[in-house]
Order: sequence, then C-alpha cells, then structure tokens
Amino acid sequence: MAKLTMLLMSFILVLVVGQPVRAKTMPVQIAADHISYVDHTKSLECNGNVVIKYQDLIIKADYATIDQNQEVLLAKNKVSVIKDDYTLQGDSLLYYFQKQEGRLSPAQTLIKASAKAETLKITAEEVLFEEEVALLQDTWMTGCDLAKPHYHFTAKRVKYYPEQRIVFYHVWYHEHGLKLLYLPYYVLPLNNDNRFEFNLGWSEQGGWDLYLGYNYALTDHNYGKFKSSLTEKKGNKFGLEHITKLTPKSKFSQEYSLLDRGYLGNPHRNYSYRFAYENRDFTKLKLDASLLNWRYHTLAGEPYDHRTYQLNLTGLNTYPSLYSKYQITGLRPFRVLDVNSYWSTKFWANTNLFVKGRFLEEIPDAQAARESFNYRISLTKRWSWSNLQVDYNETKLFNNPNTIINQRPNIVWTVPKWQLPLIGPVKLVANYKYQETLSLTNFNNAGIRMAYDLTKLPVTLWQNQKLQLTLNSQFKYREVYTHNDHWNGSEMYGLSGGIAFVDRFTKHFRTEVHAGYTQKWGGIRDNYFGDYLYNGTYLDNLWKWQSQHLTATLKTGYIVETDTKKPIDLTLYWSPSPKERLSFKTTYDWVQELGQTDLSLKYNPNPQVLLAVNLGYNPRYVAPWTRREFEVQTINQLTTKIRSQIISRYDFFRNGFSDAKIRLIFDLHCRQLAVDYDWVAKRYQLQLVFKAFPDLPLALNPPVGGQISF
Repeated sequence: MAKLTMLLMSFILVLVVGQPVRAKTMPVQIAADHISYVDHTKSLECNGNVVIKYQDLIIKADYATIDQNQEVLLAKNKVSVIKDDYTLQGDSLLYYFQKQEGRLSPAQTLIKASAKAETLKITAEEVLFEEEVALLQDTWMTGCDLAKPHYHFTAKRVKYYPEQRIVFYHVWYHEHGLKLLYLPYYVLPLNNDNRFEFNLGWSEQGGWDLYLGYNYALTDHNYGKFKSSLTEKKGNKFGLEHITKLTPKSKFSQEYSLLDRGYLGNPHRNYSYRFAYENRDFTKLKLDASLLNWRYHTLAGEPYDHRTYQLNLTGLNTYPSLYSKYQITGLRPFRVLDVNSYWSTKFWANTNLFVKGRFLEEIPDAQAARESFNYRISLTKRWSWSNLQVDYNETKLFNNPNTIINQRPNIVWTVPKWQLPLIGPVKLVANYKYQETLSLTNFNNAGIRMAYDLTKLPVTLWQNQKLQLTLNSQFKYREVYTHNDHWNGSEMYGLSGGIAFVDRFTKHFRTEVHAGYTQKWGGIRDNYFGDYLYNGTYLDNLWKWQSQHLTATLKTGYIVETDTKKPIDLTLYWSPSPKERLSFKTTYDWVQELGQTDLSLKYNPNPQVLLAVNLGYNPRYVAPWTRREFEVQTINQLTTKIRSQIISRYDFFRNGFSDAKIRLIFDLHCRQLAVDYDWVAKRYQLQLVFKAFPDLPLALNPPVGGQISF
C-alpha cells in the first residue's frame, strides 16, 4: 500500500513539474483495484474499477494506461466519460491531457431535451470531445425505446453542445426503416430557444399549403431560421431570418423574403427585406425599432413598395411609453401614421398623459391626396383635494357613412369634498365641452357646454341595524350654445332635494327608496348634450337580494308631474354550484313594453365538458332574436390511445357554426399524431409530436409567428 501511494504521488508530481517546456497540466487523481508503474516505458497501468479525475472530467473503465512522455491516456472496456451533466459511453478512449481532448469509439449517450421530454438515445462510430463541444461521426438517434424503434435519425456529422443544442449535418429521417426526409442541416435545441416547424394544411379558400422552417445556430451570438411556404392559391414564399446578439440584452435581426406567384399568372417576383433592433440594456426603458419593405409588381410589371417603420419605447415606472407605426404603400403612395403613447410623469406627480390614434391617413385619388385622421389625447391630474380630466378627440374620415362626434376639448374638474360655510361638505363637478357633429366630412352642427354640479354629501338623519334615512340635495347649472346656421345660447338652473330610505329586511335582502323634488328654471334648446332634467317630484326604487349563490337587482322610478314611469331594469345571477351558472338581464318600458333581454346558461358537469346557451331577444326589432348560440367544449378519452377535443359554437341567428373545431389525438408510443378540422374555415391540419423533444416537434402545426402570411 505504501508503495502504491508513493507511485501515485510520484506520477502526480511528474505531471505537475515535469516537462517544463510544455503547457502546464493539472494533477491527475487515479483509483483502481490494481495500479503498477512500468519504469522503462514510463507508463502507469491500472486494472479493475478504474476511476480517473482530471479537471472537470471523470473517466471510468476496466483498464487504463497513462503514457508519461506523451501525456496520453488509453482506456478500454466499459469506458464512461462524465463531463458536467452528460455521460458518454464506449469501448475505447484515447485522451490527450495537453490538448484536453479525447476520442471515444464506438460511443453512445442518453440526453433529455427538456424536463418533460422522454430520453433520446444517441450512438456514434466515434466521438471527439473537446472542452465545450463533442463531435460525433456517423450518428444514429431515436427517442423510441423499442428494440426496433418506430423512427430514428442518421447523420454523417453531429456537434453536441451540452445543455445548449445538438447540430446535425446531412441528416435523414427514417420511419419504420424507410428514408422519408433529408435535411442538409438540422438543429435540435436543448434550451427550447429554437423550433423545427413543418405545417401541412388545406382550406376551402386557400387550397393546400405547406410550411417548412428550421433553425440554425452558427454561434451562441449568431443564429436564425430558414422558412418557406408553398401554397396552391397564394404563391410560394421563401425567407431567411438571421439574428446577431450585440450584447446580452440587445440584438440586431435581418430578414429577406422572396414571393413567387408565377404559376398564378404574375410573372414578376416580389421580394422584401426587414431590419430590426432590440435593446434591453436600459433598466427603465425598452427599445424596439424596425423597417420592413416589400417590393411588389403589378401584372403589367410596374413596381411599387409597401414600407413600414416602427418605433416602440416601453417605459417602466415614470418613464414614458411610445408605440408608433408609419406605413407607405401603393403606386400612388398611401400614407398612414399610428401612435399610441402613455406617460405617468415624475416631475408633475399623479399625472397621466395618454395619446392614441391615427394622426395621418393620406388617401390618393384621381384629383389629389385626401388626408384623414382619428386621434384622442387624454390628460389626468390628481391632487390631494381635486382631480382634473382633459380629453381631446378629433376624427376626419372621407366617405364615412356614420356620424362623427368630436370633442375639442372636454374638461372635467372634480372636487370630491369641499367644505362650504353654512352648507357643509359638498362635491363640485365643473365641465367645459366643445362638441361638433360631422357627417360625410360636412359640418352639421356644434355646441359649447358649460356645466356646474354642486352636490351636498349625504347627511344621515337616522340609522339603526335595519333602517337608514339620509338627506341629499344638488344644484345644477347648464349654459349651452348650439350652432346650425348661427350660434344660439340658452341656460338652465336646477335645484333638487330629497331623502333616501333604506330598509334591510334580512342580511341578504334590502330595498332603497329615493324621493325628491326638482325645481328647474330655463331650458336647453335641442337637448344637444343630453342634459335631461325633469321638473317636479320624482321617486326611484331599488330592490336587491345578494347571497352566496344568488344576486338579483330590480330598478324603477316615477316622475309625478308628467306621470312618467321609468323603465324597469332586472338583472339576475345564479350559481347553485361551481358547475352551474345562470345570468339574466332585461328591461321593460311602460310605453314600448319589453326591451332587450339576455340569457346565458353554462354547465360544467366535469372539467372536461362545458355546455353553454346564450340567447338575446328584443321584440322592438323586426328580427327580434339578437343572439342564439349553443356552445359545446369536450375532451374525451375514446380509447387508451385515442382522445378527442371538440370546441363548437352554433349561431342560430346566422343558422350556422361561428366556431367548430375537432381534434383527434392518437398516442403512437413514442409520438403523438393530432388531426384537426376547422368546420368554419374548412381547413384540415395534422400535428406530429415526438415525445423525446415535445418543445420542438417535427410538428404539423407551427408556433405563433411561424406561419408566413401574404
């Protein structure tokens, strides 16, 4: 034992201090059943349960010999090479300590592409492993655990980057021993960053379409995707997207595409380029900018561009956010500018600025370009004692059949609680609004509204656990100017006072009665702003039941002087259990009788089944049914290897399905095959998923963004 220890230590020292002209090597730790040193060959021979540790490498074998002069290790019989989180197994290993590389042949390993994946088995005639990568020659791979696997891949050369990706060169896909698909290059990512995509579908409108896409990774900082879409009725499109990581949080991408519609009668090829920049280096701001340009051709061969500029700034906390898009397209350029911005300012606390709209829409016609726009600007400011809301919206659309209402501006100032002498606490709401109405770009009329509402906060006159009596009062002032051919002014004052009586019959059931009187002076011409103010005595009544399973509310009212009965509004929500839900809403007018009525029923007998009925009815319309839908969603295990999923919604109002999708999923041992049919779109799809790498299937259903659109 002493001699063995001395030999071990001597060998380690020789490796550390010997051969001074060579690169520095690290100590080698050896354990075995028997170790002997051969002096004339200066080699160490190890037999039985050999374990060699060198840096982050562990080598196990039945037999090993180390040549001190050449600094080479030769291991044989049941060889295992363990590095980081992967293990290679083989019959013979030749390892060079100085180069820190080895050759293992023949070799095999087991890999899991993700936590939810099944194990991949990979074999190779020879493996050359270096510090960061393993190179495999004449490789065979499968995720099927049968003695005769259903499928496998073969490749002439493979690069294995542990915990990152596996890159195959000249790869064939075999199904039951038959070669079905060849790819010159294929990437199998182990970090779910990439996907191989294959989509085959058919629709009544577009016919057959085939989408192919697969990823490549030159380095960790340069990667991309090849993609192509072959269609029966829309043309064939081919594209290349390449991404370069500039920093850990910023990247630059470029994409080039070609669209060929020659077989559809257009002999001119269309092409595009896209450049994009993304930066996440700033802690409070995200930046995205892109340019996309398509060069199209008419049937006569005349070229025109479709160009899109985008700039997005996403701010955190008090930094502003801006989303903008500018488009130019057409032979006679059609220009559009869309902006969406939000800013919660820091220098003016509790202030929000919101801007959204289409600020330019330049439409060319035979005479000259016509400009349209549609935007809204909103500013909100909150003080400790009051709030300010400023809205400014304007729309100008040519050949628009609908009426447009512009408010330039609409200012509302609110003081929630203001202590006035002799009166007490009140709420003040002041409003200034300029409003105009347009139709087909022609000016119809306009109006200016100035309003003040002074509401005395409710005063409780009497209260106990069951009853409550409160007093309320309100003063309203309206001054309105309307313009048709010329401006006309009018004003109105109103003073209302009343009491509110609340009776809580039980903890679930209560009623409220509001009674009051309004005295009005003056009037508003044309009621342009909808300022209804009834003169005289009024009564409002509310009944409400609220419990764990049932909520019901009924509202109505009465105006004494005009003998006007307000409509009855009834809402009901009932859920006797988490499986059943019912909602009902209706209104009844004493003159027009029953109005819009909606009913919704939902039933979940189990988590795999949903049944729903949605009905809408209004007898005031010529066609009274406004909604008639029946919805079914089910997931059924038909057999041990087949399950179905159905999502359907039948619209009786349209006499047809608004949504109808059926999916059959077949469990094929090491794979899953899904058959999809969309009844509405008349489209078939297939999806094939390998359980060994479910996150990047050879799938017949591409991820969002994978399908190329035209």
